[in-house]
Amino acid sequence: MLLYIKHKLKWMLAREELEELGRWRLKQDQYRSWLCGFKDVCVVLDNLKAEVNGESSFDASHPPGLEGPWTVDGLRYVLKNKTYLNNKTPIPEHFSQD
Repeated sequence: MLLYIKHKLKWMLAREELEELGRWRLKQDQYRSWLCGFKDVCVVLDNLKAEVNGESSFDASHPPGLEGPWTVDGLRYVLKNKTYLNNKTPIPEHFSQD
């Protein structure tokens, strides 16, 4: 019963914000499904989602590791050098959608 009251109160006080959050989540999922054919875009969207969910951690190592999520600087480095997602070698140029 207490959870129900909490849920109703949350929607009464923050309806607009919760609706906007729902739209953002829906659009993020749609964009990810549409654009993950482009490996770089998929990596960026996955990294952004992890960052928003609080999954990213501060990683001061340089070069950054092969598995994300990365800091913004680490993500830029990884994308520039095409080394990510458990790949020990750069992604071949013909695969890249630059």
